[in-house]
Amino acid sequence: MAKTLVIEVEGKKELLALFAAGPIVKLQRDLLLASGEILRGYLAVNPGPPRYPLVYASQKQRLFLLIAWRKGEIEQPYHRDQSSTSERLRLHWVTRITGDQVGYVSNPVSYAGWVQGAENQQPMHRNTGWITDEQAVDQAEKSNDIDEAWAQLCTGWLGG
Repeated sequence: MAKTLVIEVEGKKELLALFAAGPIVKLQRDLLLASGEILRGYLAVNPGPPRYPLVYASQKQRLFLLIAWRKGEIEQPYHRDQSSTSERLRLHWVTRITGDQVGYVSNPVSYAGWVQGAENQQPMHRNTGWITDEQAVDQAEKSNDIDEAWAQLCTGWLGG
């Protein structure tokens, strides 16, 4: 569930040379956090209700789910964020920055990759309207939300 969003700022080397390391590190963290929060905003949204009949990736998946429903491991009807077996996917998207100034948007929910991972998203979740991690990055890039957040942060940081 990893797609890389590369943001290039022209003149960044020159800009960095103009400022002390401490303040620019805080600005970099703020820029990464703002970008991550924008992505998180696209991902942390439940789509509409499931579309029936459900589309399974395989007969094996269909049987697995039927058995899980019969055993009560998955509630029927399943209510997002409310069923006892729900790990509340949309509520667990988090943005974090590592010490080496790398930003991550991730989700610890055990089934996140099957629902919103571009590489493993299952047909039933795609048909329901769950967007993938890659789609969230694409939407953020097309929307100019990240560019606008960066412009605001840089303008504020420069005292403008």
